[in-house]
Amino acid sequence: YDDFGQADVKPEKLDKLKQLLDLAASKNLYVIVTLFDFYSDYTIENWTLTHRHAEKIVSTFKNHKAILAWDLKNEPNLDFENRNQQNVLSWLEHLLPVIKKNDPNHLVTIGWSNSPAALHLYDQVDFVSYHFYNPIENFENEQSILEKAVGKPVVIQEFGLPSYKGIWNWVGNSEEDQAAYHQKMQALFKKNNLAFMSWTLYDFP
Repeated sequence: YDDFGQADVKPEKLDKLKQLLDLAASKNLYVIVTLFDFYSDYTIENWTLTHRHAEKIVSTFKNHKAILAWDLKNEPNLDFENRNQQNVLSWLEHLLPVIKKNDPNHLVTIGWSNSPAALHLYDQVDFVSYHFYNPIENFENEQSILEKAVGKPVVIQEFGLPSYKGIWNWVGNSEEDQAAYHQKMQALFKKNNLAFMSWTLYDFP
């Protein structure tokens, strides 16, 4: 949000996003654009500013052939405790129709950090998205509970083992560990015919 210029979205950032979308289209790839990440001010005084931010990006790219969907916010439930759960949910609930109004032809979702949180506002999104970092043996049960509760398509947006090594994790996970985890998870995705994405952060130079 800040990097893109907040309410007054920077033209150079729109140009960069267009470059990415054009490259994706040239490779027959579709893109889900996350509109808000590292944003945590849900006070009503700033709603209009965030509305303008979303409107500008969505209206600019609503006809781009690489767009598959809009992800309103990355892991908003992580702000429930410090920012008040109802404030977060109200902000999300008021932004969803803003996106739909500016682009009625593409899907909208919210990327929750876990499956229980994905029950929030499930009736207001086109498909439900969540991130899975629990033990593999919990996965099928969590997925089944969520699917039965929401009754609409569910996408696993993130999963895996972190390679990070530092103060919070002295050992980290090797590429072999990560590959083994992916192999097991993708076998479960295939077995259950599930939609998933492989997500990376800082993995490439």
